[in-house]
Amino acid sequence: MIAIFNVLAFIWIIFWAFKATRVAAKGGRSSIIAVFVVHAILCGLPLLLDAIVGKPEYSRFPGIAAATNDDRVGLLYLLYIASCPVLWWRMWRRNLRSENRSSTPSPEFMTNPPRWKSFQYLPIVLSPLLLLAFAPNPEIYLSYTPFQRNLYTQENAAFYHVFITHATGISLVAIALLLLRARHFVGAAIVLGPLVVLDFWLNGKRNIVAMGLVLMFYVMWKRNYLTKRRLYLTGALVALAFALYSVMYQTKWRFSEEHAQSKTLRYWYENARIDFGRDDVIKLALLAELEPGQFRILEYRGQSLMIYLTAAIPRRFWPEKPASYPYRLTASAEMQPLRSTGGALTTSILDETIANFSWLGMILGPLILWWICRLGDSCRNQTISALTVLVACLIQSTHLIAVIVFVGLWLVLVARIKILGLLRVILQGPPSQAQLDRRIL
Repeated sequence: MIAIFNVLAFIWIIFWAFKATRVAAKGGRSSIIAVFVVHAILCGLPLLLDAIVGKPEYSRFPGIAAATNDDRVGLLYLLYIASCPVLWWRMWRRNLRSENRSSTPSPEFMTNPPRWKSFQYLPIVLSPLLLLAFAPNPEIYLSYTPFQRNLYTQENAAFYHVFITHATGISLVAIALLLLRARHFVGAAIVLGPLVVLDFWLNGKRNIVAMGLVLMFYVMWKRNYLTKRRLYLTGALVALAFALYSVMYQTKWRFSEEHAQSKTLRYWYENARIDFGRDDVIKLALLAELEPGQFRILEYRGQSLMIYLTAAIPRRFWPEKPASYPYRLTASAEMQPLRSTGGALTTSILDETIANFSWLGMILGPLILWWICRLGDSCRNQTISALTVLVACLIQSTHLIAVIVFVGLWLVLVARIKILGLLRVILQGPPSQAQLDRRIL
């Protein structure tokens, strides 16, 4: 019976994702469209895989195994993820008519910014190269992945790599903004393409490739290259290409050849489900609410907020710093003592709000995603619009501390726009529609 419900819930979520992307294909520009798609991939697709391929064993994570085999959790999960797109659509539809534009370019691209304003992004684009020049062991970047670079055994190199990781991400955002504003898109793409590949290489992780693909897809969508059938075809090709790249990364580059050959197909299936699904961590958070004595994740409600307030302090300067939410959830999943270093499961806003706010979190998580998109879109700003899509997708697919730089940058830019807009209204009165359409910064 649960298998039938899983398939029906998958069809339901895909229906809403298709409905949202159809708006995008007709010229819609709302950031929430991306949230529908990511939700379908991370939370909906695992339901279909459970029905066709079967559930992973989760032998390394007995807590998750217990959660995925609990019928109560399964029904709560279906209710939760099936209600998310309905909530987002109802909150969004009041603005849907105004966002249903024709295939002509958006007003944001009708007026090109002065050339000199593009040069302000060049230091950001080149920042990974500048950091590479001062790296403690720059020769390690001749290899691709952290495993091949032996980063896990070099404390100083690993600490410095954190800065390169953030720099490559911000560099990709700057490249996306340059492509958005380029007068000659193809020429700009040819010039900036090698820098994108360099960012991928220096970072060495799959998430930077996924982030880059999202940003490039966003650029082509905003410039109206992806309309109607091309939107779906390009999306399918990008997803297929990333899936093939991920298989190569896992089996050839992430681990040693001996390790890869020693693992079974079941292991790689379980690994893929953990990497590309968030059903496991959401179900564990739900089980922790049903069985708090056995699967407690946080020590007290709202503990993540305290963790984020101290996130800027490096652990090397504060060895006793409290472990972040992913490590606490991982300890619950492994049913092992808490640790604060090493690998951890990837979480999302949809499970973290449950752990922090109990059943109320099932409403707060989706509302936070909608609020981010609504606030970002209301700024009518190219930079904030790109960051809004990125931030919404990131916190939907990973924990906040991992992307705190992007979230912080987004908050600063949004606050700047809102404060300046308020001052302008006080001093000059509300702006006209023509002035809003000419806003390009």
